[in-house]
Amino acid sequence: MTPGMSGMGRRPVTSVRFALPAVLVVALLFWIVFIAARGTILALELFGIPLAHDPPRDFSTPQLVQAALVVYIMVLAISLLARAVWPAATLPATFASGGIVLAAAAVSTGSVASLVIVPALFALAWLGGDSLLRRMPPSANSYVVRIPLAIGLGIGAIGLILFLLATLSLLNAATALVAALVLTMLVIVDRAWLTTRPTWPRAWRPSAPTWFETVVIGLATGLVVFALLSAFIPENQSDAMRQHLPIAREMWQSQSAAEIPPMNTSTGPVQGHLFYAVAYGFGGVPSAKLVQVAIGLTAIAGVGAIAWLCAGRLAGLIGATLFATMPIVLWELGHAFIDLFPVFFTVTAVLAIMLWQRDGFPVWLVYAGALAGLGFATKLNMAVVIAALAGAIFLVGRAPWRMRGRVLAVVAFGLGGIVVVPWLIRGYGITGSLPGFGIMKEQLSSVIPSLGEHVPSVSPALDESALETAAAALQGPGAPGAGFGRSPFDLLGIPWYLTFHGRDFGFPIIGRGEIGIALLMLLPLALLGTRNRATAFLTVATVASYVGWWLTPYQIARHLLPTLALAAAMAGIGVGAVVAGAHGRPRRVLAIAAQIGVIVSLVAVPFFFLPASRAQFPFDVILGRQSAAEYVDEVVRSATVLAAASADLPPDTLVGYIGGDWQGPQLYTEARLTYFASNAVGGTPEAVLATLDRLGVRYFIWNRADSGRGDWRSVLLSGAFLRDHTRILAGDQDAYLFEVLPGSNQLWGASDPPNLLRDSELRHVRTEGSAWFTTGKTIVVEGVVALPRKGTLTQQVPVSAGRSYELDVSGRCIDSSGRATLSIAWLDAQGETLDTISEEVIPGQDASDQFLWRRAPERAESASVQMIMSSGAGRCEFYNVKFYDLS
Repeated sequence: MTPGMSGMGRRPVTSVRFALPAVLVVALLFWIVFIAARGTILALELFGIPLAHDPPRDFSTPQLVQAALVVYIMVLAISLLARAVWPAATLPATFASGGIVLAAAAVSTGSVASLVIVPALFALAWLGGDSLLRRMPPSANSYVVRIPLAIGLGIGAIGLILFLLATLSLLNAATALVAALVLTMLVIVDRAWLTTRPTWPRAWRPSAPTWFETVVIGLATGLVVFALLSAFIPENQSDAMRQHLPIAREMWQSQSAAEIPPMNTSTGPVQGHLFYAVAYGFGGVPSAKLVQVAIGLTAIAGVGAIAWLCAGRLAGLIGATLFATMPIVLWELGHAFIDLFPVFFTVTAVLAIMLWQRDGFPVWLVYAGALAGLGFATKLNMAVVIAALAGAIFLVGRAPWRMRGRVLAVVAFGLGGIVVVPWLIRGYGITGSLPGFGIMKEQLSSVIPSLGEHVPSVSPALDESALETAAAALQGPGAPGAGFGRSPFDLLGIPWYLTFHGRDFGFPIIGRGEIGIALLMLLPLALLGTRNRATAFLTVATVASYVGWWLTPYQIARHLLPTLALAAAMAGIGVGAVVAGAHGRPRRVLAIAAQIGVIVSLVAVPFFFLPASRAQFPFDVILGRQSAAEYVDEVVRSATVLAAASADLPPDTLVGYIGGDWQGPQLYTEARLTYFASNAVGGTPEAVLATLDRLGVRYFIWNRADSGRGDWRSVLLSGAFLRDHTRILAGDQDAYLFEVLPGSNQLWGASDPPNLLRDSELRHVRTEGSAWFTTGKTIVVEGVVALPRKGTLTQQVPVSAGRSYELDVSGRCIDSSGRATLSIAWLDAQGETLDTISEEVIPGQDASDQFLWRRAPERAESASVQMIMSSGAGRCEFYNVKFYDLS
């Protein structure tokens, strides 16, 4: 089939200007070489080789790097071997090798059911959408375009069904299965579909790829397959743990799409979360994460289809490859964020619009508007893309200018967007405002400052606690507002900074090398690409959506992914045109440079991806050497107390969470976590109690391991307040679950608990018969013990197994950064150590109370309590030490 767009310009080879000034070719050649060299320097720096800058920290582990190399080399080798032995089998063999890796990971992690459930869901979406496409003109018959478009329409239809079920509070396994059965029957009844042979993969007879295409396919597949392995690892990323997966779980448990306080994301359109919910209901977290995988892979196919429609096979391959192998996209594929949903709906909407340009059938625009509207129903930043698509339809159209035709085209596009109305009604019913209105106003106000004075806000007023929470969050690392400005220079410079300095944007994922180097290197080649209305539309939509993102308040890189997808398609078109039109020595050199640039950019991707802190995952889980529960306990420091909150408190109990920036792992507890700054709830015990009462918080978790120094100095988390007004319900790995006891006159919730230590006031340390033992150059004054670094103060006391004990220490450190370690070693009857618990505390320069709480394990007969100065200059002084039996 001829992939070009009939009636809209000539093929790339005929449209290329052979008389193109040599200066442009030379400039493009220089640009490719320059970016490749700069990217190589960055790649080497990220792996610890200092060249132009000091190398950043490399978080990769030898095990992870070795596993990545095995996957990369294996897939590439199979691809090359298949090309050499049986060229027509290159693509199937390459994809099969990747599929085997993923299937093995599913078996070893116990996720086989998930690997069946999610493909079944998307197969149903494909069949349903294909039935709709069968009634459309034959312009969509090509499998390259038809499959992603069919899945887009099918997912949209299923999403509307799920929304209806959730609105009726009927979102459960039985209704989901009935709906799936009905859809399947409708497809079967539509017998004509069975004879639509071009839609069947078995009718696909691809020609053998070139060696260049084979290398690209092998490298890209290896990169994607390895990134997908993280989908089989328990989720440990902030937004996924804090909002997306917990919302999905609560939707499934409540069988509805009602608001889920205090998860504020649930007040907006959450179409994507409904798919997570159904997948979670049938297969747990792995299934929900695999929904993201399937959405992402279809989006990648859609990017390739856009480029293929404009410039043929090579353009489609390069476009899909450039987007798929962006480090940020590789990371998104394996984690339950929702940023790939807007990409998915963007590229399918663009495909529908380009088919309208091809055959003029207005229903394509309605389909495109529906797909774009569903994208808005998954993430509000899609509003920028929708405006860009509508503007591009109006400005470019499909024929010479006629105002009436352009207006009707935009109206048809908007007509499809009606699908989002139910979500708007839901959002308005919850918040009293239209979802996205506040964001749009903020964006426009950044351009027209006076707008905010004349356009009233329809957003509900935030209460004081919400403002305090937001203010505290904005002070943390990775906070929004860290992007680049809105001057014309910034508009031009952001692609460079996004490529090489992504860590400076709001909420970075990979940091340096966030989007790789391929897009910046190869996008200028689009100047030599096909020139027709399809590429004109693509150019206008890309530029307009980029400008819209540039005007957003926070300039978060993840929100730019739909634009990056369109830009990747344009870059693919450019590479395809350059290679296809390589006539004359300068153009042949440029074509060779472009192909080498593609290979270099793919080889550089692991150097950007593997060292990133967020890209790390334990391969022991994939190999079955470590259980999912063990991994969660390792990376989620508060996992034990979160589980205790689920077990000991009524479901949906409001529990405060303190520790880390936006890192409340809501996924791992049935309690409802709410967030506030510890130093913003009051400066006196009375004020703290009053604020907690107003917030309805009777329990809170303090994750000390991830807390800042400000938390240690707050009244709420001071030893005095905790000792007098709380009791500890659970504690492990530097995290504690507290119950607030207003007006309590008890000590840690107990009446006169016995203190097991002798000489708690430290008056007889180093005297004959002292119960205390010290090491290091310790300074002892009556009532004060000053420990040097690594110095210790120890005493052993009898205990009873199963009882709870609390080590209470008063002291300070000479240096403000000084840290002390509190330790309890549990001993059996023979004096053998059963377990040792140690936690680091920050006493500060002023005297403060610190604590360590645990339950004695089985067979424990005694405990050795110990204080250690672990770090800092000077010494740490201890004044009073008690060891309470709180049972």
